[in-house]
Amino acid sequence: MIINNNIQAAAGIYNRTWSNGGKNSARECARPRAGDEVVLSGNAKTFSTALGKLRAGADSDGVRMDRVEKFTALIESGCYHIDSQKLAESIMNYKF
Repeated sequence: MIINNNIQAAAGIYNRTWSNGGKNSARECARPRAGDEVVLSGNAKTFSTALGKLRAGADSDGVRMDRVEKFTALIESGCYHIDSQKLAESIMNYKF
């Protein structure tokens, strides 16, 4: 397959690499490459912030562990029931 009809350039790079034993010269490796840039999306930044908070510990971000433990026990015992109608209304009020 020919990419961009530039087979001569690709062959030149291949030949140059093999002519010096497969190693690039120090001059070629030392050149900075312009235009390379990393850009994180908003979702990635949000995820990174949340992950950082989790790693820092639950107490530092205001998590009330007493409530977490209470609801964990209720869920595990099967005593925690969610009113689906109330949940749906709450989601609708939050989103719209």
